[in-house]
Amino acid sequence: MSNYIHTPKMISYNNIVECDFSLSSSRHKKFEIANQNCKLVKDFLTHDLSRKDLGVEVGSANYIGQSSHYFLRTKALQNHSYLPEVTPETVLPIMPSSFVKMNLKAGDLIISKDSNIGEIVILDKDYPNVMLSGALYKLPVRRYKYYLLAMMKHAIFREQLDFIVPKGATIRHAKTLFLDCKIPMPNDNTDNVIQFVENLTRAIVNKQRLIKERHQSILALIEKELLDNQKDNTFSFSLPTIKEIESIGRLDTNLYRANFKELVFIIKN
Repeated sequence: MSNYIHTPKMISYNNIVECDFSLSSSRHKKFEIANQNCKLVKDFLTHDLSRKDLGVEVGSANYIGQSSHYFLRTKALQNHSYLPEVTPETVLPIMPSSFVKMNLKAGDLIISKDSNIGEIVILDKDYPNVMLSGALYKLPVRRYKYYLLAMMKHAIFREQLDFIVPKGATIRHAKTLFLDCKIPMPNDNTDNVIQFVENLTRAIVNKQRLIKERHQSILALIEKELLDNQKDNTFSFSLPTIKEIESIGRLDTNLYRANFKELVFIIKN
């Protein structure tokens, strides 16, 4: 149940007129918060969003197996993380000729306008060889950046955006509607409260960054341990047999791929 979207128990004739004479309860729902001291998301930006702040679609024809240049998808932005999740599924290698330089720097705020709308992350480092998909914006924010990030990770922003974005049949598109979402501001000791929230948010971001780095270190140690203790056996790839397919019970799986079988071989060897 929403904490901020409410259906009124009573409506006036003027309310009905404003809703084109609709009596549907969904047409009369409203976003309500106790704090009336709010700014809009767009008030935090140093300039109006433009095409140069939006990513570019390169097309699946430019996806390749390996490359020096990459494409960041909306899937990299997740609700549970303040940092982008970099995996083979979220950051895809692309043809260098299709790459568009976006100068992604540590501290940049990236928000999704499509699919997982409203998801936002802050970059933990520079990504010189990574570009954004056409569903992602880089927000031009300097002042109160971490305060804005904290508020946009909160349900008060998520429920508000979900309320104003039309419900699509499949993928939803927020366009730039998120710019009109309200961000509550402190009523007393404004500077101190904002600084406190920003310090907490920085601490969360730094902790997640350390967890990410240590996770990579652990994976590297495991890989080194495996590779340093290999027997003299040599990996040889072969297509799956009928017996192997029957034992697994499906065809649409990566279990038959050469890279997966090689990983299994390294572990067993």
